[in-house]
Amino acid sequence: MPGNELFTKQALRRLVVPLFLDQILLLTVGILATLMLSHAGEAAVSAVSMVDMINLLIFNLFAALDTGGAVVVSQYLGRRDDGGARRGAGQLLLVTVLISLAVLAAVVLFHGPCWACSSARWPPT
Repeated sequence: MPGNELFTKQALRRLVVPLFLDQILLLTVGILATLMLSHAGEAAVSAVSMVDMINLLIFNLFAALDTGGAVVVSQYLGRRDDGGARRGAGQLLLVTVLISLAVLAAVVLFHGPCWACSSARWPPT
């Protein structure tokens, strides 16, 4: 039914284009970081690639959560249940914030060098 749409093609395009650009920028940052350090040696390129993979893993975790939440909220919107859609979006926001705080706590606690991963002796002298 043409007049009974929740989202128009123009509204969907406004949602999809930023997501597409976000993916391009995310991959471009990893590529450019590797290219900028390529003259520094194999260890530097390896370290940047490893950190970039961790960043991609975390990003994909959040993307999976967002996709699942969007499906749930879309089902509520399809049933015209605005209260359920708000509850689903609120729960998704809560889970995302809690995971973000857990990642933040891990980064703050373990922000020092990884002695097990480096060629330095442990314990340092």
